[in-house]
Amino acid sequence: MLIKLAKYVCILLFTVTLTACQLPGLSGSNPDENVVITGGGTSEADILAYIIAGMLEEYADIKPAVIPGLASSSLNHYAMVNGDANISASRFTGTAVTGELGLEAIRNPKLAEETVQKHFKEDFNQKWYPSYGYENTYAFLMRKDDAERLGIEKVSDLAEHAASLEVATDINWLNREGDGYEAFQEIYGFAFPNMTPMVLSLTYEALAGGDVDVILGYSTDAKILAYDLAIIEDDLQLFPPYETAFVASYDLLAEQPEIDDILQKLVGQIDEETMQSLNYQSDAYLLEPEAVARQFLESQDYFRNVNPSQGGA
Repeated sequence: MLIKLAKYVCILLFTVTLTACQLPGLSGSNPDENVVITGGGTSEADILAYIIAGMLEEYADIKPAVIPGLASSSLNHYAMVNGDANISASRFTGTAVTGELGLEAIRNPKLAEETVQKHFKEDFNQKWYPSYGYENTYAFLMRKDDAERLGIEKVSDLAEHAASLEVATDINWLNREGDGYEAFQEIYGFAFPNMTPMVLSLTYEALAGGDVDVILGYSTDAKILAYDLAIIEDDLQLFPPYETAFVASYDLLAEQPEIDDILQKLVGQIDEETMQSLNYQSDAYLLEPEAVARQFLESQDYFRNVNPSQGGA
């Protein structure tokens, strides 16, 4: 499996020569080639992958191969479906509903989770676990002192101040179907007269520098802590639920059933603030995701006192 996946990763990374290619982070690690975990295109996704790897090593003496840097949910899904990996560490209910399953967006969190659990079991022979305990979704953000001064806690509260607020959003969101700007106006009933589209990473700098008052970012971004920002509650549920969860192949769970109980220990154990903090450690202090994951697991004693949840499909 590792040889096949190494070639797959090499293609993704556009490596020039096959001889120069090794799986990232696995040189000399003697991984268990029967267990392969995919990360993602963010520090967050890779931290989660190494958290799962650390749990398996601690409890089952399994040293999985971790494949960081798969930059999209579809690539993670492709790796799982094709047998190149058997655990995917960072998947989102909302993305799976409209992406892998090709269904209409579901705004009810419980129904969205039940839908992906059912279809991933029936269609892909994969177990979609209950969430880690947080979602990573679009979120309107403000400087915390401004939000408190204006009494803004919910997106609906922005309506009263919309005419005077300078707003910056991700360029793609303006034309995004389902939960973009058009849907925002329909659901919330107001518009932002002073709106500037820009690259997402620049919106945080603009907000921190006082050039704008409101931005659209992501709810677990490290910059929320770095710039002391407030998340404005999406009270009318414009954005579908993007609960973050992990997925495992039923073939793997049948071969090594102890893995299921180990993975269940992670259900509900990471909230939004914790993930923001882990991302901050990686991004602000330039710590490798593997180091962040190891420190986190040690601080939690590898969730030794947590009984495995009975959730999941």
